[in-house]
Amino acid sequence: MINGSYHKSAVGQILADQAEALRAVRSVDELTCYPGENGPRVAEFPRSDTEKMRLNLSSYEGHYFLQYATLRKRDDGKWHVEKTQSIRLIELDLLEVVIQKVRDLTRREEESRHEDE
Repeated sequence: MINGSYHKSAVGQILADQAEALRAVRSVDELTCYPGENGPRVAEFPRSDTEKMRLNLSSYEGHYFLQYATLRKRDDGKWHVEKTQSIRLIELDLLEVVIQKVRDLTRREEESRHEDE
């Protein structure tokens, strides 16, 4: 079992490293493709010791989409895809607005909480 604070800091570093590497990518060809995955991997988010979420830039008949998958580690120690979903490129603008709005709202909420202390 991973200590909660250690796990948070380790995950934070993993995510920061991935973000830094992704910022340097200038073309789809620079993304790494892994065997068994549908398109190059864009990011992977550790959720726990037995669950992670993976994002791939996938394509179908020449059209790109963002695929996200939930993976679980089974008793055999191997990761298995539990479920996949996709986000069409046309949906990315709304997703970007949602992410920014959530950031803004939660920052304000946290700032307000700290002012009350």
